Amino acid sequence: MEAQEGTGWERSYLCIDLKSFYASCECVERGLDPLTTDLVVADPERSDKTICLAVSPSLKAKGVRNRCRVFQIPQGMEYIMAPPRMALYIRYSARIYQTMLRFVSEDDIHVYSIDEAFLDVTDYLGFHKCSARQLGERIRQAILQDTGIPATYAPAAVVYGGFHYLRKGFQRGISLNQLREEARTSSEEVQLFERLGVTRL
Repeated sequence: MEAQEGTGWERSYLCIDLKSFYASCECVERGLDPLTTDLVVADPERSDKTICLAVSPSLKAKGVRNRCRVFQIPQGMEYIMAPPRMALYIRYSARIYQTMLRFVSEDDIHVYSIDEAFLDVTDYLGFHKCSARQLGERIRQAILQDTGIPATYAPAAVVYGGFHYLRKGFQRGISLNQLREEARTSSEEVQLFERLGVTRL
């Protein structure tokens, strides 16, 4: 996808987040619904003190915390324990990246982690003839159709210079608090990233 020339300093961004990514991958591989299957990703060969790397949304709804230890899951609760398979998750992440490339150029995809990315969609809204929120929904549906992985999105308009200042700061290992103290970006921009749960980029 090629970007069209944009004008102005106001930019539109989408945060794409893959829901309970590791657990969702394991559910899809088993032909199960990631949103309704009770599953944790943890090594069954370790003790019950091992950490669950991911917890499916349905288990979270029942009170099981993400990153909990196996023994903290209530006794009597039935669930699938899936051994972690990082190579599998990387392949899924690569497939999802390819899906996003159908909507946005690689130059405008800022990968935050294996299951989260920021997309600068400013120059694509005219091409797709939709709002940022509508584009986010199209991307979410495409990811689900291509891979079976559920995703969420958060649209936001932020100042172009502020976003890239934050990004450069994160790359240098500077925290949001430090950026705020430097007072070189607005409180609104910092609050946006706090709301999205971003502490590094």
